[in-house]
Formats: sequence, C-alpha cells, structure tokens
Amino acid sequence: MIRALLALFSSVAFAHASVLAAEHQPPDIRVAVVDLGDIRSDALVDGSHPRLRGAAEMLHRLRPNAVLLLGIAYDRPGVDGYVEADGPGANASRFVEHYLRTPQAAGLRAIDYETFVAPVNSGMPSGFDLDNDGSVTTEFPPIDPTQQSIDAPDSARRSDEAASYSGDAWGPGSFPGQRGMALLVDPRLEILRDQARTFQRLPWSFMPGAFLPEP
Repeated sequence: MIRALLALFSSVAFAHASVLAAEHQPPDIRVAVVDLGDIRSDALVDGSHPRLRGAAEMLHRLRPNAVLLLGIAYDRPGVDGYVEADGPGANASRFVEHYLRTPQAAGLRAIDYETFVAPVNSGMPSGFDLDNDGSVTTEFPPIDPTQQSIDAPDSARRSDEAASYSGDAWGPGSFPGQRGMALLVDPRLEILRDQARTFQRLPWSFMPGAFLPEP
C-alpha cells in the first residue's frame, strides 16, 4: 500500500511539474514575410483587388502570429490616395480591415492584427545628384493614368521624369513611400512602440563591410 501511494504521489508530482514547466515555456510564434510587389493606396480602398485577396487567403490558412508586409506604399501627404482624416501610414490598417477581417474562401476564418508602420527611404528626395546625371530632381511627377496599374511592371509605367526622380532619391522609388513595409502582429502580443526603431537615417557607411563608391 505504501509503495503504491508513493508511486502514485511521484506520478502526480511529476505530472504537476510538467504542467508548470509547460506553462512557463515561451509560446510558439509563427512568422511570415509577404511581398506584395508594389501595392499603392488605390488598391486598398476596398477588398476587391485579386492579388491582395490571394495574399489574405494565404494568411487565413497559415495564421501566423506576426507578418512582415513588403511592397506596400507608406501613404503620406502629397501622394495620390492619401486620406488626411486617416493620417499617414494607414495602408496597413486598410489591408487588415478590407482583406484580413473578411474570410477569402469557404471554411476559412477571418484574422485580425495590430499594425506598426514607419516612414521609409524609398522615393524620398535627397537633394543631391545621386545618379550623377548633372541635375538634382526633388519633385516627383504625377503618375500617368494610362500606366498606373499596379499589376504592370514598374519599368513599364515609369516615365523618364520618374526615373530621374528615383535616381536622386535616398531609396529607389517613383514617389515617396513606394514599396514600404508594415508589421502585422497578433493582438495577443504587444508591440513595444516606444522602443521600436528604424534604420531609415542610418548611413550606409556605418554598415559593417559596406561597399562604398570610389571618388
């Protein structure tokens, strides 16, 4: 009887210790990186764009806890599609609202995320002749309505003026914020916004092993 009780107690103690250990284990985190290509504000006004619907369906199936979106424009004042009432950087929230909160196929469940965005270097004028063509271009040209389809290759819709502007920008881009980034995070996780940092203003020369142009 004593041996049986000791064996039972040992089993219960071991099981209890296993439960406690499991409770203190960090949760498994699923992370996804999705490159949307070149999504601009006009594709995010509703949930009808096929490429975005496809990306949303994939996320509905994978259900990652964190998603890094690439190729989504950072909307800002002065750029087509900017909505003053929403403020800058609202495109990521629009993607969540119009695409991820709506199931994209039968049997799938909607998914929700908190968003974090920050300004990017792409298409930001530098004020310098970075492409060494003898001129400094600081004003980005309006997008040609006949070539603004986001499904067309960028080279096909980029005018000479846009190419000149992009060549003098801190990062390649036909307008400020083109091909930005956004972070989507499971609401059960916390984004430490006050501790977040970007490397937007980090000089390339500060990077270890950076290749620099010769004078």
